[in-house]
Amino acid sequence: MIFQQSSVDLIKARSSRRSYSKRQLEPEVREKIEQFLAQSPKGFFGSELHFNLLEKTSEDEKVKLGTYGFIRGAQTFVVGATSAADPGFVDFGYLMERIVLFLTDLNLGTCWLGGTLDRGEFAKALNLPDSQIIPAVTPVGYTESDRSLREMIIRFGSGSKRRKGWNKLFFEGNPEGSGPLGEEVAEKYSLPLEMVRLAPSASNRQPWRIVKEVGKQHYHFFLRRTKGYLKPKQQIDLQKIDMGIAMFHFEIVAKEVNLRGKWENCPPEKLATTNAEYIISWIGE
Repeated sequence: MIFQQSSVDLIKARSSRRSYSKRQLEPEVREKIEQFLAQSPKGFFGSELHFNLLEKTSEDEKVKLGTYGFIRGAQTFVVGATSAADPGFVDFGYLMERIVLFLTDLNLGTCWLGGTLDRGEFAKALNLPDSQIIPAVTPVGYTESDRSLREMIIRFGSGSKRRKGWNKLFFEGNPEGSGPLGEEVAEKYSLPLEMVRLAPSASNRQPWRIVKEVGKQHYHFFLRRTKGYLKPKQQIDLQKIDMGIAMFHFEIVAKEVNLRGKWENCPPEKLATTNAEYIISWIGE
């Protein structure tokens, strides 16, 4: 197992924290994180990704790790970088969420940041070449037990507690014509699907749509883009990152409850996918 605690418990426990103590990570905790980052596997699509632990050294350092006021007090960040030419956003989301849940397992606070950070300053701090981009980062550290009023307002505005129901996300046979997938039909896969429903996503848009083939344990993952969310010339595709997060939740929980299967790139020919982009399929045994 990757984690000490149940992945289901970690998914339920994880929430975005935006206010941190200025207390530095203990050396042994930092070492555990660095070892975990160094052992990050490749994603399904084989993208070249790198994750670094970046720590502030002083208040007056030349490099300011900007988060536009959304994060306060954080002294340490996990920063992910990938090739600008072949960014592999789905793989990035998958591996970054693996890290986020590992940090949750260490009882540390985190917060996915994809649209509210100064990427140039983070790239400068890591001496990244122009050929590399930073899709997202997360602060990591110790948080107060109670949320500040400011944090609660931001959390409410981001829709963190509002989640779509099963009937909007999961389908059987056809996402348009055959109706939603019920938990009684999903049976043993109902828990992995519910953990996908609880996954974090940019602005809580939940762009994933999952279609189960009738009579098979085949689950096809589609991206239903939010209209107007991906702007022309936008370098970072946050909703593909969201798809990677959904994949990791589905896979880690399926494995935890002893469901065998694997990811395959096999677009279904007979499923209607109007306004949806095929990403990948889970082929269960």
